[in-house]
Amino acid sequence: MTAEDSNQNFRDSVSLSRLVDPRPTLENLARNTGLTYDDVVHHALVRYASSGAEALLAMDPQALRDLIAARKATDWAKVGALIDWLEVSARYALMWSGGKDSALALDRAARAGLEVARLVSFYDSTTRRIRFHATRVEMLEAQAAAIGIGLRAIATTWPEMEADLGHELAALREDGFTGVVFGDIHLADVRAWYEDRVTAAGLEHVEPIWGEPPQLLLGEFIRSGGRAVVTCVDLAKLDEAWLGRVIDERFATEIGTTGADPCGENGEYHSFAFAGPVFKKPLTWSAGERRRDSGFAQLDLKGGYA
Repeated sequence: MTAEDSNQNFRDSVSLSRLVDPRPTLENLARNTGLTYDDVVHHALVRYASSGAEALLAMDPQALRDLIAARKATDWAKVGALIDWLEVSARYALMWSGGKDSALALDRAARAGLEVARLVSFYDSTTRRIRFHATRVEMLEAQAAAIGIGLRAIATTWPEMEADLGHELAALREDGFTGVVFGDIHLADVRAWYEDRVTAAGLEHVEPIWGEPPQLLLGEFIRSGGRAVVTCVDLAKLDEAWLGRVIDERFATEIGTTGADPCGENGEYHSFAFAGPVFKKPLTWSAGERRRDSGFAQLDLKGGYA
């Protein structure tokens, strides 16, 4: 690796790290170990930079965890306990819809060094489908198995959603999770609704793809090897011919000519991700029944085997 490659990797890592606010974790560490906040910050910097500039440039955020595991501060009892606590508790859940934006958010979070240890999905208790995406919960279970992260699927109804979300956030906090990752892009009201409840539960709210141009995000998903199939179309915004299409380079070009949001952020379409960097291997699927419901065309998917 050349010096310029190392510099660029470090710049990319710094850019990704802006997605996470470390202060709540550091404040919790200080409280739990009886150390001052300044001491904790200083220690974190020393541990990260102790190998020198060249090693620092070559590191990604995950390397910090490897360094902590390899170099326990055996002569600093309290600091050793602090590091143990950090390793156990710096886990995140991700709100998983099964679509391409969730998959891209998971990929971004992983590249930022976040340990996503649980996927969380809410599905309709009557239809056993994810709201809007119309995907059966069994297909999300297949996704989770192919990704290698456990799925917590919660049956609910729309009137009960807020209460059930509150219970799940409290359970995440009780289980020692640090925060929750979302795949929102630019719907401020949707983000605010979740962010208020996540932070009220004492968890970090993380948005890896927030505020970025949808066309660029769609292109990133596709270039990374990501693939998804359209499972739901709002017929007031797109023709039913889009239903069942695979999201690839041709899709990205043609969706850009329709006037719809390229990522479907305004509800134009929803998708099911089946390949990409977050999957250990692609999922197989086949198109099932088509149906219409309240102005939406929906496609049932069968299969879901890795």
